[in-house]
Amino acid sequence: MLAFVNKAGKPQSQTNVARRSLHPILKELGMEKTGFHAMRRFLTTWLRKQRAPEDLIQFWLGHSKQSQTDGYSKLADDLEFRAEVAEKLRTGLVIPDSLRPMRPRKVKENPTEVAAKL
Repeated sequence: MLAFVNKAGKPQSQTNVARRSLHPILKELGMEKTGFHAMRRFLTTWLRKQRAPEDLIQFWLGHSKQSQTDGYSKLADDLEFRAEVAEKLRTGLVIPDSLRPMRPRKVKENPTEVAAKL
């Protein structure tokens, strides 16, 4: 399942999502403007601090094998173990309400309603 899709259900470009959504939210929070790569760095650091197996970190980030030995590991194929580790790590991170800005959606006015107001 994709997190950012357009009206047709197709994936949005990272550039558009960053420019239209992420950057305005970061500005409202008074935080430095950054991109999605920063989230990958944060996730990698957080998973390592939680002592997640390195080959699962590589799998979750979509990285290729780092060494010949990694080719022998089958942790990525073990769905039950991955689910167990994910549950232990609580990878379903929740953003605190204090960091979740509430912005009203922009409502496009109907051209006939605009003409009626004139």
